[in-house]
Amino acid sequence: MTDEQIQRWAAAYIEFELAQLKDQQQRSKLDLSGDLRAARQRQTPGSIQRKMFEHPLWWAIDDFMIDHKPAEDCWRAILEILKRAPPGEVLAVLAAGPLEDLINYHGPEFIDRIEVQARSDRAFRELLGGVWMSSTAEVWARLEKARKDPNET
Repeated sequence: MTDEQIQRWAAAYIEFELAQLKDQQQRSKLDLSGDLRAARQRQTPGSIQRKMFEHPLWWAIDDFMIDHKPAEDCWRAILEILKRAPPGEVLAVLAAGPLEDLINYHGPEFIDRIEVQARSDRAFRELLGGVWMSSTAEVWARLEKARKDPNET
């Protein structure tokens, strides 16, 4: 993918996740409005999921799914999203979704780059904190070390 395509993907991913966050906040307000039954009937899990899949920016999420895009492109998109410094809620989803999947399925291929990035990029180290145990035991041990600030003893 070109740099421009990666940037477009990153922007769409952030915009989609912000839209999902806004929808979630609106659902919470409806739940608290007193008309709980009507709110629940309008917002079943199936209707929420359908709305998400029909969103015009869903492609930016779907492209991170396994084997939709090369792992190299996913890595570049993750770094581009992080570079844009989106809100913490977006970063939490990025860590627990695309980054965790990349590590789980391609950890041995990417652990060297993950370690280099973590040493020089505090935001990336913090992003690693949102990843659950995955990949091989060796990759996971190296990832846990990479999460730590290299300036701390």
